Order: sequence, then structure tokens, then C-alpha cells
Amino acid sequence: MALSASGPFPAISGLFTPIFQQPDIPTIATELCGFFLQHKWDIELSHLTSGYWYNSALQGQVRVDETYHNAYGSSLFDYTNISTTGAINNRMFTVNPSAGSPPVYFEAYIDSPGFPLITSNFLQSANATFGGIVNKPFLGHVQTWNLLLADTISVIVYLDNGSIPIMQGYDFWGTDRRTKVVTRFWAHESANISSEVFVDFPPLIKNSEPSMTSMRSRC
Repeated sequence: MALSASGPFPAISGLFTPIFQQPDIPTIATELCGFFLQHKWDIELSHLTSGYWYNSALQGQVRVDETYHNAYGSSLFDYTNISTTGAINNRMFTVNPSAGSPPVYFEAYIDSPGFPLITSNFLQSANATFGGIVNKPFLGHVQTWNLLLADTISVIVYLDNGSIPIMQGYDFWGTDRRTKVVTRFWAHESANISSEVFVDFPPLIKNSEPSMTSMRSRC
């Protein structure tokens, strides 16, 4: 999309203008790392976490190093290890309640990862629809794209206006438990992610797939 003279986004992106046109769905950056802040809530929980995030479509992996009340840990979403039902392998360890506590390990297949694998055609494969330009706290002016994941999870994606746009955050809303998830990224960059980021993660603890209900939306 070409820049307009009056702002960082094209004039055709104004929703209430006679020259509006739906922009082409962009391909986006995939090798990403940086800081994140995420808040997940529904009628049963409110979970706020922050940390550092790695996304590599080339390696099919997402790693999230996070900290929250009385705990810190790391989580690996392995999109090369998918169950017969389409659930994603997730390995995680946490240290809680003190820094000297022994790590607690978790491993399961989950059907709604809180951190999806961002691929170059992430928007195109979901046939996303342009949602206009918004001015969001933390992000400033960003373009929005709306899509559905698995036909049940409503997603709003926020992108900058680079030649290859970089994702600045996303909002999820699930129809199962009416869970809302707001994620924001900052000080992140498009860069080559070393395979060392993902290797030698804590070993697999379980060999069977637990109930998907109990693991739903676990991050």
C-alpha cells in the first residue's frame, strides 16, 4: 500500500471515504522476537503475564519466556508436533513460588494456543478482512485485520505499515468459555532466529494426550 500525503497509511484505507477499497491481504514478517504483554480473562480467571517471545515459521516453533505473580517460566509451542485432532504440542516449565523452588514441568497437546505460529500467509490463509486504521494505546496508528481461527475464535490482528508488515499485537475472543485475550508486542524486530533458541528444551514428560477440555487455551 502506498503512503498518503496526510499520514502513514493510504488514503483509500479511510473507511468512510468514497474512494475506499479493501487493500490486498498482506504477507507479513515471520521471524520475530521481542517483548510482550498479555492479559487473558473470562468469568473464571484473570491472568496477566509479560516476557519475551520468539516466533519462527521457518522452524515451526514459538517460545515464550514469561513472568507473572510469584512465578516465572518458559513455554515451547511445537507446531511441527501436531496430534491427530490438530492439537499443538506444548512443553512448559514454571518456578513457583520462589526463585529457589524446583521447576514444575508440563507437557500436553492443546487445541487453542495463546501464541499462534505467525506465518507469512497467516492472514491470507484465514481470508482476513481489513478492519481499518486505529490508534491503540502502546501501538499508535496500526492497520487492523479480522479473521476466524478454527471457525470459533474471533481475532483482530494489528500490523504496522512496513513493506513487509510486522505484527504489533492481536486480540482473541473464544466462543467456548467467552475468553478474551489481549496481546501486545513492543521493541521487537524481524530477525533470523537461531535454532539454539528451541533446542534442549525440558524433556517430554508425558507420552499420552490429556483431555482437551482441561488443557483448553493454556499458555
